[in-house]
Amino acid sequence: MNLQNNELEAGQVLAHGLALVQGLWQHDHPSAHLEIIGIKVGAVGLTVALSPSLGLIAFVHIEYHFRSHSKLFRKLLKRKRKTERMRPWSEKHGNTVLPLRAIVAIFLLSLAIRNSTTTAQQQAACDPGDAAALQEFKADFLENDVFGSWLPETDCCSFVQCNSQGRVEVIVIVADRIGVFPNPNNTGVVGESLGKLTALTSLTLIGVRFYGPIPTAWRSLTGLTLLYGALNNFTGKIPPEIGQLKNLNELKLYVGNLEGSLPATICQLTKLTRLEIESQLLSGPLPPCIIKLVNLQFFSLNDNHFAGPISSNLGGLPSLQSLILENNRFTGSIPPSLGKLSQLQTLRLTNNRLTGSIPADLSKAGALQEITLDNNQLTGTIPVALTKLQQLQTLSINSNRLSGSIPRYIGSFPSLTTVGLSSNRLTGTVPAEIGGLTVSNQTGTVLITIDHNSLSGTLPNTLSNVGSLIASYNRFTGGFPLSLCVNGYSVDLSHNLLDSGAPVGTVPANPKLQILDLSYNQIAGPIPSWLSSVTSLTTLDISNNKFNAGEISASLLGLPVLETLKAFNNLLNSPLPTLAFTSAIRYLDLHSLRLTGTIPADFFPKFPDLDYLDLSQNVLQGPLPSNIAQLTNLFHVDLSSNKLDGQVPDLSALTQLVYLNLTGNMFQEPVPSVPALPIESERV
Repeated sequence: MNLQNNELEAGQVLAHGLALVQGLWQHDHPSAHLEIIGIKVGAVGLTVALSPSLGLIAFVHIEYHFRSHSKLFRKLLKRKRKTERMRPWSEKHGNTVLPLRAIVAIFLLSLAIRNSTTTAQQQAACDPGDAAALQEFKADFLENDVFGSWLPETDCCSFVQCNSQGRVEVIVIVADRIGVFPNPNNTGVVGESLGKLTALTSLTLIGVRFYGPIPTAWRSLTGLTLLYGALNNFTGKIPPEIGQLKNLNELKLYVGNLEGSLPATICQLTKLTRLEIESQLLSGPLPPCIIKLVNLQFFSLNDNHFAGPISSNLGGLPSLQSLILENNRFTGSIPPSLGKLSQLQTLRLTNNRLTGSIPADLSKAGALQEITLDNNQLTGTIPVALTKLQQLQTLSINSNRLSGSIPRYIGSFPSLTTVGLSSNRLTGTVPAEIGGLTVSNQTGTVLITIDHNSLSGTLPNTLSNVGSLIASYNRFTGGFPLSLCVNGYSVDLSHNLLDSGAPVGTVPANPKLQILDLSYNQIAGPIPSWLSSVTSLTTLDISNNKFNAGEISASLLGLPVLETLKAFNNLLNSPLPTLAFTSAIRYLDLHSLRLTGTIPADFFPKFPDLDYLDLSQNVLQGPLPSNIAQLTNLFHVDLSSNKLDGQVPDLSALTQLVYLNLTGNMFQEPVPSVPALPIESERV
C-alpha cells in the first residue's frame, strides 16, 4: 500500500469537501460567511468548529458509525426536523443551524480525515523542550478530554503538528461548548509556556478559557503567522508586545473581556491581511497609524466600545475588502475617504452613533457589494451617485433619520437585491420602478423592508420579483397588489390604511406567497375571495379589519397548506361554514367575529391537526359537539362568552390541554376548566 498516495487522496477529498460545506452554508445563509476554524478528530467522532461572520462559534459533532450508518442518518434526519422548526425564515433571523446537506458533507469528510490520520508522516521525534512546554500548558488547565491524548510518554507530534526537525509548528485546540477552564492551583500566567515554542507558526485556541491576560511571553513567537482565539475569556489590555509578532498574517480574537484601547504597536504588524477582534470590551479611538497596515484585507472590530470619529486614514488601506465596525460607539460622519477603497466589498457600520448624510463618494468604491448602516442617526437622502455601484447587492439603512421619498432610481441598481429603509422618516409613495430590482442568484428573490415610515398612496402592482416585503406601520391605501404572490415568501402590510379587498391584478397560476399579514387595516365588505386562490399560504392574518359581510368560506379554511389563520376582531355576523372541506390548520383564532348559529356537528373533524382553537366572544349557540374530543392535539381551547348550552362533553381525551375556558355560556354544571399557563394572549 502506498501511504503517500493515500494521504494525497485523503487530502484532496478533505480540501474539496471543506469547500463544499462552506458552499452549502453560503447557499442557505447568503448573508453570513462561514469559516471552518478547527477540526478535532477523536477515536469515536469528529468535532468541527464553525465561525459565522457574526463572531459566534458553532460546534458540530459527528460520531463514526461504520457498522451502523442507519443510526447516524436517523440522528441527521432528527436534526433536520429540528432545523426546519427553528428556521422558518433563516435569512431574516441569521440562524446558525447547519443545513442537513452540510452535516452529511461533514460526515463524509470525517471518513477521509480519519483515514488520513492513520498514516503517520516520517519525521523526527518531538523536541524535548517543546514537549515539556506542552505539558506545562496542559497543567495550566483542569483535566479535560481536550488534552486526553497529551500524555507525557506520547510523542507530542502525534497530537500537534511538527516540522521535520520535531519542533512544534501548528497547534489547533477545539474544546466543546463548555470549554476548558484554568487550574485554580496554577500560580503563574496561564498559557505563558506556549512562548517557549519558538518554531510555532499557527495557533488556534477555541474554547480554551484563560480568565487572564494574553501572556506577554508570547512575544517570542516571532514566526507566528496565525493567532486565532475564540471564547478564551482573555482579560486586561492587549499587550504592546503584540507588535513583535511581525510575521502575523491573521490576528483573530473573538469573545472575551479584553479592554483598553487598540495598542499603537499593532501597526507594526504590516503583514496582516486579517485583523478581527470582536465581542470584547475595547474602547477609545482607532490609532492613526492604522494606515500602515497596507496589506490588510479584512478588518473587523465588531461588538466593542470604540468611540470617536471613524478615522479617515482607513481610506488609505488599498487592499481592504471588508470593513466591519458595527456595534460600537463611533460618532461623527462616515468619512468620504472610504470611497478610495477600490477593493472594498463589505461595509458594515451598524449600531453606532454616526450622523450626517451618506457620502456620495462611496460610489467610487466600485467593488462594494454590501452597505449596512442600520441604527445610526444618519440624515438626508440616498445619494443618486450610489447607482454607479454595479455590484451592490445589499443596501441597508434601517433605523436612521432619512427623509424625503424613496427615489425612483432605486430600481436602477443593477445588482441590488436587499433594500432596508425601515424606521426612518420617509414620505411619499413606493415607486413602481422598485419592481425593476434584480432577482438574487442566491435567494431567488428581492428583500425589501420599508416599515415604520410615513409612506402613503397605493402600492404598485410591479412587485413580482419581491420575495419578502415588510411595509407595516405606514399609511398605504387601496388594495393588495397580487404581483406579490409571484415570488413572495412573506409580506407584512399590517397597521396601514388599506381599504379595498378588490383584487389588484390577478393571482398567478403557481403562487409562492406563504406568509401574509393584512391585520390592522380598514378593509370592509366580505373577506376577499382571491385569498382562497393563493394555495401556497401557510400563515394568514386578516384580524382587526372591518369585514362585515359574507362568511369565512370553506375554500379558505380548506387551503391545502394553511396552518395558521387569524381573523379575529371583525364584524361578519355569519355562521360557520357547513360545506365539506378538510383543513390543515393547526392554529385557528376566530374570536370576536359575531359568529352566529350552532357549531356544525361535523365542524371539528375537519381540523384533524388543530392544536389552538379560539371561538370566544361570538354569538354561537346550541350544544358543543362531542367530537371535539377527537382533536387530541389541542392545548388551547377558548369558547368563552358565547351562548352554548347543554352538557359539556367528556374532554378527558384532550390530554395536551393547558388552557380551557368555557365560561360565559349556558352549560349545565359542572363546567370544566384548565388554569392557563403563562401564554401571551394574541388579542389586542
